[in-house]
Amino acid sequence: MTPRRLLLIMLPVVAGLSVLLLWPKPEVSPADEVRAMVARVITSAEKRDIAAIAETLSEGFRLGSGMSRQDTKQLIAGMLLRSPQRVTVLNPSLEVTIDSPTTGAMVGTFVFVQGQQDIGRYEINAQVAKVGGQWVFVSANYK
Repeated sequence: MTPRRLLLIMLPVVAGLSVLLLWPKPEVSPADEVRAMVARVITSAEKRDIAAIAETLSEGFRLGSGMSRQDTKQLIAGMLLRSPQRVTVLNPSLEVTIDSPTTGAMVGTFVFVQGQQDIGRYEINAQVAKVGGQWVFVSANYK
């Protein structure tokens, strides 16, 4: 293969890679980042991955009743591990409000189902904050 032919082959490849690497990434809004965090929590709940859920709770997290982060983890573990059947979380509604680049709130109704049985329906109202580049829950109330 001649150097000229090699150059003719490599030039389009290099140009294509350059375009792919330098193409601007789509902007993701803070509200969409919070929605993605909630989706990860739902997936983690369905997998019974308490550690992944705990990562979304800030160190100073407080549940409305005054429960600490550790107490909340134990409450979630009890809900998710109480039965051998898998828990499915349905999220029929979720509203996210961003107050500043690093703070916001979310309100959502979540339905917990095991098999065909509705085992709990909760409206969760939470405050969120961006800490270390990641959105986390700072506090929450549920009913």
